[in-house]
Amino acid sequence: MAEVVVYQQTAQVNVAAAGPQGPVGPPGAPGSGLAFLSTLQDVNVANKASNSVLYYDQASDKFVADSIYTVLTLTDGGNF
Repeated sequence: MAEVVVYQQTAQVNVAAAGPQGPVGPPGAPGSGLAFLSTLQDVNVANKASNSVLYYDQASDKFVADSIYTVLTLTDGGNF
């Protein structure tokens, strides 16, 4: 706990900081639920639309940009 003096008044302030970062873990194995973008061959933009958001599609094992998820569909109605 730190003490701060402002205009002759004393206040206590709690200060928290993130600790050191650990080492980066290994990439996940297929089917582990972890998706990694390793090359542009992993991206399907055949049906891209205005303001598309890139997402991972497990069925095709690719990252996809299409009209299903756009900046509007993620924010309208609180679906974010």
